[in-house]
Amino acid sequence: MNEHFEVVVVGSGAGGGVVAGELAQRGRSVLLLEAGPHLTAANFVRWESKASHDLWWPLRFAFPVGDPGLGPVALIGGRCVGGSTTINTKVALRASQRELDKWHAASGLTGERGEPFNTADLEPHYDRVERYLGVRERTDWDWRECVRTARRGFEAVGASLEPVRAYTDENCMQCGSCLQGCPTNAGKSTLNTYIHRTWMSGTLTLRPNSLVDRVVIDDGADGPRANGVAYRDADGASRVVEADVVVVAGGSLNTPQLLLRSGVPNQMIGRTLGLHHAQFVFALFDEPQDCHMVAPITSHCMDFAA
Repeated sequence: MNEHFEVVVVGSGAGGGVVAGELAQRGRSVLLLEAGPHLTAANFVRWESKASHDLWWPLRFAFPVGDPGLGPVALIGGRCVGGSTTINTKVALRASQRELDKWHAASGLTGERGEPFNTADLEPHYDRVERYLGVRERTDWDWRECVRTARRGFEAVGASLEPVRAYTDENCMQCGSCLQGCPTNAGKSTLNTYIHRTWMSGTLTLRPNSLVDRVVIDDGADGPRANGVAYRDADGASRVVEADVVVVAGGSLNTPQLLLRSGVPNQMIGRTLGLHHAQFVFALFDEPQDCHMVAPITSHCMDFAA
């Protein structure tokens, strides 16, 4: 007989890690499947090529639609327990009303009564998660000379550079290794919060190095229904696990692939992808800037937000 869980969650990042942890805390039987390895601060290395090999999906590239002259965009994602929360910069920005309005116009997503979401709807949920993760504002102490230099540049054009809020505690050493996994656990992720707190207590079943081939979908009285997943475990053996609920949380790049492999009939799968891209800017100064000894993102400018 196949194993059975109340909930199977595919992917352990910002979506799957939270869902699995929250449900496990509430007494549900939850299986969390992750394609990558289960590494922790004790295993993380600062050697960038080794860390990216251990923790990232192989780099994928895309060209902007309509303007290929902009060049390829590298798509980075975490392939480890914690997903991209293990290798990201820990910035904790809240969605503004302007952004919620844009998302509503694009998707039609509404609240329980059919009304568009607003910031007041989300505020108590933001508050709860921020308390859980210990979100704080990065102070001037977090800024090295390179950030102060950047601030002078912003001020020269009449703009402001302000500290960001981040889910990084006071143990941050400013080592700049956020993208290689935080070596001190100062940077919070689903790995060292939602997942470990339930996995270590025995309430969550976690299986790393498990690649899901497809969602098992059967025809029911009310139409097709997901009843489990087929996956390959850490030893390469094919397995099927049954579930009352299947949560697919592989991120915007991997979720569409899994849904297509599972035969989900929706022509919009994999389309309308949006990214929050980043651009590197390099400059040579006469004075040392210590760019290698600072968190990757310490500050932001909202003056030009559209």
